[in-house]
Amino acid sequence: MTETANKGLKAFFTPQRRKYTYRVVTAGLAVAGFYGLLGPDEVTAWTAFLAVALVTGMADANTRPDEG
Repeated sequence: MTETANKGLKAFFTPQRRKYTYRVVTAGLAVAGFYGLLGPDEVTAWTAFLAVALVTGMADANTRPDEG
């Protein structure tokens, strides 16, 4: 990611917005599974994908390039 994109992500995803995003995504997947919109394997796959995408993306946005 470019430094400008990182700054934009960091500015948008404040700690409060990150907490909200994680909760809404998790709840949304649970509801989709409950109503049969996604099967158990799909819920697991999407949960894993979003966990990696959100956690890695937030880690990238909140660390300096020279830190690791």
